Amino acid sequence: MKHFSLVLGIWIAFVNTLIICFAMPLIIAGKITLIQYFSNMPLPFILGIVLVTLIPLPKWGNMIAGKLGTKPGTFKQQLIASFFMVIIIAPIISFSMMWWNVHRMPNYTTFLMSTWISALPKVILAVYISANIAIWSGIPLVKRILSVHGQRFEQYKGSR
Repeated sequence: MKHFSLVLGIWIAFVNTLIICFAMPLIIAGKITLIQYFSNMPLPFILGIVLVTLIPLPKWGNMIAGKLGTKPGTFKQQLIASFFMVIIIAPIISFSMMWWNVHRMPNYTTFLMSTWISALPKVILAVYISANIAIWSGIPLVKRILSVHGQRFEQYKGSR
């Protein structure tokens, strides 16, 4: 099960990176270039993997969703659990990306804070949508990847 969480975390970080590197420049500047898109990718990808693997955000999100009365494995549970994860991850990643792109400007702090705060709701929405797409597509993908010699993932469910 540990490998399942790690591979799923990498997949979620990858999908979120693709979306946030596209969405943030569009939200902030109204345009994007290929250079911007690809040069921004390493930071959110690495941060996403670190945040999802070192901090048990998915576990905490599932716990909160359970306390709100959702049943495990349901779409409603996924939406609530991913919202919890996104409201923590999206601000950290988006702030880091903004800082990385403007920290060389003179007196960048005012621009950074005002732009980041105004863009944050849209960034959270973009990351929320991409996280749910990543979870929805990632679970079956990771089950396939971790299939061992024709045996399916189900045999590993007991190792939780």
